[in-house]
Amino acid sequence: MIFNWIHFSLNGKVILDLFAGTGNLGLEALSRTAQYATFIDCSKIAVELVAKNATLLNFQDRVTIIQDDVFKAIAAFARNQSKFDVIFADPPYNHYLSSKILSAIASHDILNSGGAIILEHDRNDVPIDIQGFSLLKRKIAGETGISLYENRTI
Repeated sequence: MIFNWIHFSLNGKVILDLFAGTGNLGLEALSRTAQYATFIDCSKIAVELVAKNATLLNFQDRVTIIQDDVFKAIAAFARNQSKFDVIFADPPYNHYLSSKILSAIASHDILNSGGAIILEHDRNDVPIDIQGFSLLKRKIAGETGISLYENRTI
């Protein structure tokens, strides 16, 4: 659903997949010509599954998979001056993390100017507006909300 909904090219983009789970979002981006993807999940089972899926798809040389807390990883990316073109975030719905995720990405400046954030969230967890990020689209389907933001900072 997300890839039919976001109508921009992933060609050559560097992807960050937060709360990666199976890695389906980042791996799909790679299959749609993204250059590289980094996956973050705190679960050992999840990162092993992402690694297995990346190998099955022959993407193992185009991925980095990190087992860590998402917010610690975001801070580490900032320290290393890592930047991404597209960030996918699909946190557990019952934790209401949408605004915290957007704030962390903005305050640590890890999204390139013109880059996009695709945030899945509980329909009742509507993210707050973050300076410099423009909400381009929001869709609610059942219990799921999807919000697309663009980084408009220069």
